[in-house]
Amino acid sequence: MSKMKWTLHQQTRVYDGHFKVDKLQLSHDKFAGGSCDYVQRELVHRANTVAVLPYDPVQDKVIIIEQFRVGAIHLTTPWLQEIVAGLQEQDEDPVHTAARECLEETGCQVMELMPISQFYTSPGGLAEWVQLYVARVCVDDHKAYAGLQQESEDIRVCAVELDDIPELLAKGKICSAIAIISLQWLLANKQSLQQCWMATAGSPDQRLK
Repeated sequence: MSKMKWTLHQQTRVYDGHFKVDKLQLSHDKFAGGSCDYVQRELVHRANTVAVLPYDPVQDKVIIIEQFRVGAIHLTTPWLQEIVAGLQEQDEDPVHTAARECLEETGCQVMELMPISQFYTSPGGLAEWVQLYVARVCVDDHKAYAGLQQESEDIRVCAVELDDIPELLAKGKICSAIAIISLQWLLANKQSLQQCWMATAGSPDQRLK
């Protein structure tokens, strides 16, 4: 795999808004030998995403947010149940992004943060890199409604028993990939995570800055 090569012949910016769209002409090696010559692809760029699953290990609850999503307007309802996520600002540490977004979208301050995974969401045409975390929070701090007015965010915030999550997933009530990945990870790793965090769970003044 490491010997495979590709060449970019031309790259043209065709849209330059919140998302950036480039048209590419490229060629690349084929697994069976030879090459694919002058393949045309469209590539959508957006800033790196930092996503956070807020979890209270004492009450065994997660914070789920709900908001309007334009990408889901073909569904019965485009208001989706998700986890916290936001774009990483230039030169911003992803840990800071995680803490900032969690506070903005839920009202909860992050006390501890653990990485879950890093991945591309849809690398066939979207250059979006996601850094996914689970955060220790106190769910009692959550607001009923949150979001930044200047970004037209309108978010409903709910504390959900972790025991209720498998049914929500099975019934398709949560259909955002990032949320599904994080919740399935938490269900599989809950015991070890609680053991790691419970020793400091009684320290309400511990916060990430």
